[in-house]
Amino acid sequence: MDFRDKTQQELIRELEVVKAENLTLKETLADTSKIFKQSENLLRICEGNLASLLESTGYSIWSVDKDFKILTLNQLFKREFAKSFGVELKKGDRITDFVSEQEGAKWSRRYKTVLTGSSLTEIEEYDLEDGKCFFEVTLNPIWNNGEASGILVVSSNITEQKRAENKIRHSEEKYRNLVETASDSIFSLSEHGLFLDVNHFGSKMLGLSKKEMIGKPISFVDPNFSVEEFLEFWKPIPYYEQRIFETTHRMFNGTLIPVEVSAQKYLVNGKTFYYGIARNITERKQAIAALQEREKKQLAIIRTAMDGFWLLNMQGQLIEVNDTYCRMSGYTAEELLSKHISDLDACEEDHDALMHIQKVLTLGQDRFESKHRRKDGSVFDVEVSVQYIPFDKGQLVSFLQDITERKKAEQELIVAKERAEESDRLKSAFLANMSHEIRTPMNGILGFTELLKEPNLRGDKQQEYIRIIQKSGARMLNIINDIVHISKIEAGQMEVCNVESNINEQMEFIYTFFKPEVESKNITFSFTNSLSDQESIIVTDREKVYAILTNLIKNAIKYTCSGSIECGYDLKPVKGKSSRSGAYAELEFFVKDTGIGIPKDRQEAVFERFVQADISDKMALQGAGLGLAISRAYAEMLGGKIWVESEEGKGSTFYFTIPYKTQS
Repeated sequence: MDFRDKTQQELIRELEVVKAENLTLKETLADTSKIFKQSENLLRICEGNLASLLESTGYSIWSVDKDFKILTLNQLFKREFAKSFGVELKKGDRITDFVSEQEGAKWSRRYKTVLTGSSLTEIEEYDLEDGKCFFEVTLNPIWNNGEASGILVVSSNITEQKRAENKIRHSEEKYRNLVETASDSIFSLSEHGLFLDVNHFGSKMLGLSKKEMIGKPISFVDPNFSVEEFLEFWKPIPYYEQRIFETTHRMFNGTLIPVEVSAQKYLVNGKTFYYGIARNITERKQAIAALQEREKKQLAIIRTAMDGFWLLNMQGQLIEVNDTYCRMSGYTAEELLSKHISDLDACEEDHDALMHIQKVLTLGQDRFESKHRRKDGSVFDVEVSVQYIPFDKGQLVSFLQDITERKKAEQELIVAKERAEESDRLKSAFLANMSHEIRTPMNGILGFTELLKEPNLRGDKQQEYIRIIQKSGARMLNIINDIVHISKIEAGQMEVCNVESNINEQMEFIYTFFKPEVESKNITFSFTNSLSDQESIIVTDREKVYAILTNLIKNAIKYTCSGSIECGYDLKPVKGKSSRSGAYAELEFFVKDTGIGIPKDRQEAVFERFVQADISDKMALQGAGLGLAISRAYAEMLGGKIWVESEEGKGSTFYFTIPYKTQS
């Protein structure tokens, strides 16, 4: 039908429909454009978020294509790779080109394995200047349309974790050594009452091997407890609450021995474990039985026991003691039998003693550490084991062991451990510092020696290079001398060579030697001698005196930027003695400067070995940190001492003394 056959109204209606459809199409196109723009913005935000995520994560992240070229990498990877291999990487670099041939082959094998669709996680170890570093490296394939087109590598620095693991392992080894050398049976049980571990003494006590005990139920050694009874016994007892009780253990030959068990219930990672210490109390049980029967023969055994022995009534009055406790306390048996427990206990209040008594009445026994007072007033440590016996209205049987030496040994062990750790820390810092201290002058020597090869080098420039080489050589020699001296001191091989020495001449020589260096820094330098030339002739080790003064003046020059440096000595009397007789006087030397000073909390530490290597202050400057340690050792060898008075920001004055001894 031709449109000419349509009416005018029909044409108008169709035209309106077309207009509406065109308007809808325009709106749809506008909406689509808006959606595209929103998608582009969202894509940019996602890309920014991804970049931020890569940089904010604590992992080193990079990716490579099939040719091992870098596609992406974050800043942490750049830093760690530069630190590990001494280079910086960028996108497009082939990572295998920057490592050794052997390392590159290893990485190529890994990448090829991952490109087959596998994932790898390995631990890498590197030796860097600041020690060993460990990285956990995870490699995953990057999939594109079902094919591995590249590799994503995530690396985590686990050095601190490794060090912590090593510390834990060392701690566990120490704990294991303590457990294995203990003189009591120490054991642990699982939540099902099965032996998990037992120390050497525990298996030896029963005549069994560890292998025979581990995995066996508690009833294997304790006939008084089936596993069910054991678990029922501990069920109402709170975790970590100690229980002390007596039971019997079965030896390999079937013999039963009485034991005292101190045990606790632990909760670790949601599982229950039992830890206990068992002591063979056969002798104690025999002693108590003998006491109950009042047989003289058994009482004699108690009296001669290696541990001290008390028998108390419920009021705390001593009824019986043995000779061992008499020797421990310095009292006679008659004196002790007139005393109350409070007369001997040196550390507990009345309510503490009552608490122990109440615990004994409740549990039947108690074991604790205390302090007792001897007849002469001195105090000693004791380990007390108390048991209640229902005899003659109730009595308390106590065995007391003098643990003074054990306590002293424990304290010495703690101090020795702290000193060893501190020494190890300082030596590590010292060795790290030495690498810098030795390289610096060596670089100066090698560098300027190379410059001297220039054929056209003449005159002042040549002499300047030679002076720098000489100065670097002197610095290196000084470092080596300090190391040799401190090594001899520590080995006890440093000897004192006393000869006649003129102190005034030494002071003048030192002044003349250091004056040009001091004045080159525009610092005033002066010295004073308080004795005449004749009086200044003494018998001492002149080389050690010279070394102490030289170290102190070098430090003063190093840490003083302006002002003055003074040095000298005075004759001082020894307290309570004649001051001019020569036998009871000392020379007190001083080196005073107006330098940076020393904080109060560092004034003792500066005399420790290697201490400079441990100073975090940027003003520590160069040096091995041995000068003052050597000076203190020399002063003490000569029969004197060394100390410092200082105020931060105002300067320091170092003093040291030596005996004033003449040839007469």
